[in-house]
Amino acid sequence: MEYVVHLNKDKNIGKVVYIVEGGRRELTLLGHIFSCIFDYSIVVAPRKGMPYLKYESKKNKLSRVFLVCA
Repeated sequence: MEYVVHLNKDKNIGKVVYIVEGGRRELTLLGHIFSCIFDYSIVVAPRKGMPYLKYESKKNKLSRVFLVCA
């Protein structure tokens, strides 16, 4: 049995919020997946006292992912 997976990178997902419990690793991994692989705009809100990080997509302006560290 063979499985074929296709990624639809042009699909608009709107605005999505992920609240993660972990620290740097989860934010880095999810940020890499959504910015480099899917090319979505992302906003990363790490723990208190750390600055917000933003990445603006060049292709898909309507899809935005917010990564919030609880």
